Amino acid sequence: MKRRLLITLSVTGACATGVICGELLLCLPAFRNATGILFKRGHLLALAQGQRMISQSDATEDECRNFYETHPQNFVQCARFRASHLFLAAPPETPPEVVESKQKMIEALADRISHGENFGELAAAASEDEATKTRGGDLGFFSESRMPPDFFSVIVKMRVGEISRPIRTRLGFHIVQLTDFKPARQTNFEEVQPEIRLAINNEKRREALQNLTADLLRRAKVVRRSRT
Repeated sequence: MKRRLLITLSVTGACATGVICGELLLCLPAFRNATGILFKRGHLLALAQGQRMISQSDATEDECRNFYETHPQNFVQCARFRASHLFLAAPPETPPEVVESKQKMIEALADRISHGENFGELAAAASEDEATKTRGGDLGFFSESRMPPDFFSVIVKMRVGEISRPIRTRLGFHIVQLTDFKPARQTNFEEVQPEIRLAINNEKRREALQNLTADLLRRAKVVRRSRT
């Protein structure tokens, strides 16, 4: 019983290295029935060999580099922008009188900025974006996919250092300052090698799990026939 438990944990541990399909296979009744039959009949070597095959499926550097060179489109980093904003909330359900009040407030804040007041200090004092106001409205770096289209369409037309006039989006009113820009670029192999290695390893383990399951089911069928 102790030996059976140790091998079961070993196989399960190998299957649970981030490969979801492995965890699902272990839950299949057919898989459990097959392993149960083989345990009872002493076919422990097949399970141990399967565990070893899964745990040793590590991608080589040549495999990683080949994947990188044959899939260059997968490793292009999109253009990224960094901006700060001063935000007053006015979502679609906002009453008209509140929208009007917020519009007057954002225009007054824009005038203060145009007369030399510090953007970051005003954002910290007046912005209604609680997540960014403590750092002067800084949104950090982002790409197009991370921002609402009506907000990004303004950002993409700005120059670094420029401060916009008040703009209206579906969320409310913003004054935006573009603080940095990084153009799209091809990432080098060293940057993405860990990501590639993980993807290849997961695929190898998925294939190994499928092969192990098929082999165990085949062996279990043979054992059943030998018992009849």
